[in-house]
This record gives sequence, structure tokens and C-alpha cells, in this order.
Amino acid sequence: MERLERLSIAVAATARVPETVLRGPVASVDGELAVVSTPVGEVCGLHQGVDAGDDVQVRVGADAVTVLLSGANLAADDSSARNRLRGTTVDVDRGGTVATVGVDVDGTVFRALLTDDSTARLGLQKGRDAAISWKATATRVAGDRS
Repeated sequence: MERLERLSIAVAATARVPETVLRGPVASVDGELAVVSTPVGEVCGLHQGVDAGDDVQVRVGADAVTVLLSGANLAADDSSARNRLRGTTVDVDRGGTVATVGVDVDGTVFRALLTDDSTARLGLQKGRDAAISWKATATRVAGDRS
């Protein structure tokens, strides 16, 4: 019963997290990971049973996205995050201690949850260039049912 309660809490918390959903065809599959061609470029995520050429959705939760200053080095050798993009901050919605930050990448707005302290330290405000990254293992790829 404790496990069910923990899972119920986890599902409820996940349902409240803003997310970005991308669509596109699977470019390649390597074990548990799929590379998907999306309007913002190729992104990598965990899948369950997709094949190259399948049309899929890619879910990126705001709690998995890290925001960096625009000059940050996004080289693959400098991070374990396989998904790295550059964009522009389009909005900052401050809460009590957590802000939801929107970063536009080629017309797609990614949401990221940051503490208010991190938002202030990075000087995030509308119009500021920013970079975002997130791990492939925090990204879910599923068949597109639209």
C-alpha cells in the first residue's frame, strides 16, 4: 500500500508540471534511446517500442530543463545532457519561491522551473538570450496519436 501511495503522489506531482511537447519522425533508435527530428532540431529521449520513421511525440517536463546563460558552452563533452539548444527568454512567471521561465527556440517555447534565486542570479528577463539543456533520460518519446 505504501508503494501505491508513493506512486499516486508522484503521478499527481508530475501532472502539475508544465511540459513542452514536440512532434516529429524518429530518425534513429539505439537501445532505449530514440533520436527524433523536430522543428527545433534533433532531440533524444527514452522510448518504449518505436521504430525509425514512426511519427512520435516528445515530452519534456519543465522540471527537467536547465537554463544557462547564453554564452555557456553547450559542447557534448561538457555535460551529460544530450539535448542542448539556444533561444530567447520570452516570459518569467514568478511564484512564491519558484518561477516558470519560457525560452523560445525557433518558435517553440520550452518551460523551465527555476527557483526565484536562480532566476535572479541569471538575470532572466524577457528578451534575454539563454540556453537550455535536459537529459535524454528525462525525456519521453511515445507514438503520436494526434
